[in-house]
Amino acid sequence: MDIKPYLNKAARYCARYETCTHDLRQKLYKWQVPEQFHTQIIDYLTDQGFIDDQRYAQSFVHDKFYLNGWGKRKIEYHLRQKNIPSDIISLALEEIDIEEYKNTLRKLLIRKKDTIKTTDPFALKQKLITFAANRGFEPDIIYTIVDELLKS
Repeated sequence: MDIKPYLNKAARYCARYETCTHDLRQKLYKWQVPEQFHTQIIDYLTDQGFIDDQRYAQSFVHDKFYLNGWGKRKIEYHLRQKNIPSDIISLALEEIDIEEYKNTLRKLLIRKKDTIKTTDPFALKQKLITFAANRGFEPDIIYTIVDELLKS
């Protein structure tokens, strides 16, 4: 069997989409590429710069934080699901400015607060905390900002 058609298809895919090693391996299984070629294809594409887990992690962090409003915990969880090494995840998450991170959470909570229809301050606080936790923000930042919002 010839590896070239599989390699070309994988290269076209990687040229179109930012991808990580895990995602490409999943695609190779989906395309029913013989397993004996998987490592060769991935190694070649990594050497050629088509696949770079560091670049993927940075792009993923940027998109999920700035476009989707996800917190660091949720982003980290999803990167771990893609078998991205912990050191790469940490480096990518460090690129998020802490003040911008807090301001993003603050804006999300203000918008959420306006949609909650309750007069009970305890219930409101719980709903805001749950919302922020589900978005993947850390508890210490959540509590600080929720308390700040409820005092004003």
